[in-house]
Amino acid sequence: MRVRIFSAPRLHEALALAAKQLGPEAVILDRKKSKDALGNEVWQVHAALDDSPAPEANASPRGRGYGHRPVTPPEVAAPAAVSELDHDILQSSMERLARLVSGLERHEAAQLRLALDDPHEQAAFDRLLDKGVAAGIAAELAGDFAAGKPVGKRQMHWSKSMDPAKGRVTLVLVGPSGGGKTTLAAKLATHYSLKGIRVALVSTDVDRIGGSDLFRNYADVLGAPFAALRGAEDMKHVKAKIASAQLVLVDTAGISLRPTTATRQAKQLWGGFANAHRVMVLPANLDEADGESLLAQAKGLGVTHLALSKLDESSHCGKVINWAIPSRLQLCYCSFGNEIPGQMGWLTPKSIAALLAK
Repeated sequence: MRVRIFSAPRLHEALALAAKQLGPEAVILDRKKSKDALGNEVWQVHAALDDSPAPEANASPRGRGYGHRPVTPPEVAAPAAVSELDHDILQSSMERLARLVSGLERHEAAQLRLALDDPHEQAAFDRLLDKGVAAGIAAELAGDFAAGKPVGKRQMHWSKSMDPAKGRVTLVLVGPSGGGKTTLAAKLATHYSLKGIRVALVSTDVDRIGGSDLFRNYADVLGAPFAALRGAEDMKHVKAKIASAQLVLVDTAGISLRPTTATRQAKQLWGGFANAHRVMVLPANLDEADGESLLAQAKGLGVTHLALSKLDESSHCGKVINWAIPSRLQLCYCSFGNEIPGQMGWLTPKSIAALLAK
């Protein structure tokens, strides 16, 4: 039996190292927090693995959920066409792989839960998992969540407040179609207009029939300037129309899960707004993997901030934390429902804790 020690700043990272290097059969013997040579806190995980003889190359191990098929040499490779039998084998292999991954996730969650000695923290960990928070992140947040403290203050990135009264603020709202960009923009426009802030609305959603009509109607209700931006040739006219505004809200056409030529062209158009904050608006009812795909485009699109919409339409709102931490985008606004200007606010660690406890 081999026993190894894995160290990392965070417990779930040390456990992940053990699982990666020793595999899912590794047994966690002990875990403890200590300090390294520089005085920084680190987690040390003692893990062991039974060195049983490896199965023969062509053997199919039983009870492991997978089998090994001999590799066909290149000179006798099968034709490119996939037979019905091969398709069934591939489908079966994918299903077994999905079960294996699910099993590894449950194993990780169980190990992380055991590392929490306080029953209240274990209950908080369970609650976070139930809300859809990833196990590794839930283990980090469990202590603060159990104590009723603000959540994610250290793990997530928080935007500084935006105050149009102290200087012009321009927000370019990007995200999927139907994700709540226009509604959030309307809420922001109404909220700040009621405070006496001069607001201007711009729409680049001009290729879709009726794409900018709703935004234009909001502008009419507020008595705010509105401009449709179709191309670079319109920028001079648009800038003249919004020159006196303290808050400029730019609503854009929806982006797809994969980068497109249209999206790249739109990015060039957004560049005409100096010192603009590009805000990705993600709805909480979006599939988690789809949200990750959109966030993968964020850096290439110059996105700096993350706003969350439709927080009342998901029973697994913990996914927004799974999005926020790895994206490293600055959290700013959040939105609930369609009422204008109500149910809109600024995201804080306290509001995240309230969302998870709801």
